[in-house]
Amino acid sequence: MGDFFELFHDDARKISALLGLTLTRRRTVDADIPMAGVPVASCSGHVARLVRLGETVALCDQVAPTSEGAKLMERRVTQIVTPGTLVEQEFMDARRACVAMALAPAQRQLGYAWLDLARGELRAGEAQPAQLEALVARLAPAELLAPEGFAYPGKLSLALRHLPSWDFSPEAKVRALRERFDVADLRGFGLEDAPLAATAAAVLLDYADSAQCQDIKHIWRVGRERPAEHVAMDVAARRSLELTAPLAEGGPTLIGCIDRCSTGMGARLLARLLRDPLRDHAELRARAAASQTLAPQLDALRGWLEGCCDLERIVTRIEMGRATVPELAGLRSLLAALPALRASWPPGGAELPFAAVCGADYAAPAALLAERLAIQPEPRQGIVIAAGFHARLDRLRAIADEAADTAAAIKQRERAGCDSAFKLSHSRMHGYFFECHRGKAAQVPAHFERIQSTKTAERFVTPELRSLHRDTAAAAEEAAAIEKELYAALLAELAVHRRELRELAEALAELDVALNMALLARDRSWTWPRLRAEPGLRIRGGRHAVIETAVEYFVDNDTELDEQVRAELITGPNMGGKSTYMRQVALIALLAHIGAPVPAQEAELGPLDAIMTRIGASDDLAGGRSTFMVEMSEVASILRQATPTTLVLLDEIGRGTSVRDGLALAWATLQSLLERNRCMILLATHYLELAPMARDCDGIRSRYLAASAKGGKVVMLHKVEDGVQEHSYGIHVAGMAGVPQHALELARRVAAPLSQQEPLLKDAPPPAAAARDPLRERLEAADLDALSPRQALELLYELRELEGEGEQGK
Repeated sequence: MGDFFELFHDDARKISALLGLTLTRRRTVDADIPMAGVPVASCSGHVARLVRLGETVALCDQVAPTSEGAKLMERRVTQIVTPGTLVEQEFMDARRACVAMALAPAQRQLGYAWLDLARGELRAGEAQPAQLEALVARLAPAELLAPEGFAYPGKLSLALRHLPSWDFSPEAKVRALRERFDVADLRGFGLEDAPLAATAAAVLLDYADSAQCQDIKHIWRVGRERPAEHVAMDVAARRSLELTAPLAEGGPTLIGCIDRCSTGMGARLLARLLRDPLRDHAELRARAAASQTLAPQLDALRGWLEGCCDLERIVTRIEMGRATVPELAGLRSLLAALPALRASWPPGGAELPFAAVCGADYAAPAALLAERLAIQPEPRQGIVIAAGFHARLDRLRAIADEAADTAAAIKQRERAGCDSAFKLSHSRMHGYFFECHRGKAAQVPAHFERIQSTKTAERFVTPELRSLHRDTAAAAEEAAAIEKELYAALLAELAVHRRELRELAEALAELDVALNMALLARDRSWTWPRLRAEPGLRIRGGRHAVIETAVEYFVDNDTELDEQVRAELITGPNMGGKSTYMRQVALIALLAHIGAPVPAQEAELGPLDAIMTRIGASDDLAGGRSTFMVEMSEVASILRQATPTTLVLLDEIGRGTSVRDGLALAWATLQSLLERNRCMILLATHYLELAPMARDCDGIRSRYLAASAKGGKVVMLHKVEDGVQEHSYGIHVAGMAGVPQHALELARRVAAPLSQQEPLLKDAPPPAAAARDPLRERLEAADLDALSPRQALELLYELRELEGEGEQGK
């Protein structure tokens, strides 16, 4: 409304509380209407704050007068700004993706899809309902769409939108998706046998259409997710390793530590790589080789990228007809600077895949921008289209340029015929006018028409000035309309080149990430890992990627897991560094699987399909789960899913129950993972009674974090040694935490006789190989998805017979 966006009634009350705006009232005959508003010029900042708070904002804008002389302006909703469907630069973090996610749940299956609207990427897939929390943790969507009645099973810190259940009909949505992309079937997207995934994708696209108030046509990456291509990480792993979010507010994260990208495009690509580490060793070697090839020209290439615009998001806004003049100016500068980039490639750099894209011919879009876009060091207000492109527009602009000279000539003629002193002024409302001191107003010519009085002056116009104002105003209005039309045509013609511009954006992002990796290797003395086909890992001089940047000196440590030794049993005092040591091994493995160098003197890693952790303690009281229950749930998930190429980190298993039960559970967990899952295991524990297991069981190495106690004080050495730490130093650490001396002395007196007692599991039998289970073996060997109904029935009878044989054996 005029120069303000206004809100009324409950909306006004809500925004007043959220943004601290003044709540005013508009008086009517029936009642006072609460209202609050923000200036149009500063609207973007207020909308961005609301979106960050999880709100959805509908913008209802003035469009045009309903008719000549009408008092009411036509208005309509031009955009609905939601947290997950942002495309405007001012609403988004340049270094973070904005993702919306939709769910299509069924009884035993879950369809899901996610959309990065600003990038133009849509992916869909199907999973088990139990995998939902891991999916949300992985994708970190800003907005989640689900049918009415859907209840999210865990804690949710994002906007959850419930849509009508009838909007999730698989038959209708699959048909709608085919029609949208004008295809006979969804085979090309990998969704021909995934109706729930297709349903979620169609729901998401419909939602984006309604939010942007237009049909979304710029989605260029559409396909099915392929989890088998990536290293999986459960919810606990992503949280405990602090990949993108810290455990403590304001703490450091891995992405914050390794992101030195020069552009937002590169930063977002790096975050995607960290979100989905790759298993393919060939691709990882290619990424590392690209970084090493570019290293000689690292500073020059990074300097070029620092002036690069966010092409990835600009192309999206070009296709949507929303790109701004400064964004097109950035695109024009980028295309003009590409020859300088090509000249900076080091030997061998021109052979890299993204170098070929950067070296392609972009003469057509560059010519469009050079010919039509008016970019000057100090551009005139409102000038968008370059002079010389449109003759009528040039003439209309000339009318405005000539108006000042015409008005000055009128002034000279008028002053020649009278004794009054007046000056020529201009305003947007009145155009050119004459102004004189109030004491001289009576001396102006009779044909002067008073239009306004101020405290010290009077303002007049003449018929000539009125005519001039009408002509210039009409010319300006027509020029603005022509410019708007020509600008829309320019965006449409640029959109024709969207695919090549998107490929260029992707290539520049890959270049940025490759240079980022080279920078880490050079400035932090990180080394390039070797990837091998044999299972296991070997790390010499490993360090924690994040902590080493925050301390003056970091103690490095070695790690080796292979077919002979698949587990480390790690003991040591609190604050000794057990968790840090385990996390650094996981982070080194993770960095190696995004194609990055690693903080170690040497690193050699075999195949890796997943990283799973059980670290830290938390409860879920709202869900009816204690800390111990949450811990056991995480352990159960690991026991069910870990494979021989899974890296498992376990910290303090069995603490939430009695010592005897906790020790037994820790023992059983380690033995099961070693014998049945045969995965790579790091288990940190204070249960020194587990040490005999390492001696009596093949495949386990006992290690400890060294510490030294002198004069009643303990010094943590943070060095991992082979063997078992015989002292927990718990009382010493309690003293460091500030426990009073009298309590510490009492603890020592109580501990003295307890230390003489026999260990709890002294007589426990040594671990044995897992007993053969024919029933389990037959079930695991069966391909359930390939069975016909009759074959499934026959399998059930066979399993029942095997169960009977097992009972007889007992």
